[in-house]
Amino acid sequence: MPPLTEVGLSLLDRSRTRAGAPDAAALTGTAARAARAERLGYDRFWVAEHHASPAWPARAAAMS
Repeated sequence: MPPLTEVGLSLLDRSRTRAGAPDAAALTGTAARAARAERLGYDRFWVAEHHASPAWPARAAAMS
């Protein structure tokens, strides 16, 4: 286990869509941000899961 003085950094991405842009653009942006976070040394990259909301392309498949 790491020492208690060591704190890992994480990012949370919501994969938000933009008006008039395809869902794929939001997901491409999420992938680009994840790659950048990895290069910058972040420990984790989380992607939010949204249920029954067409405004978010990262919906839980079983709930869509």
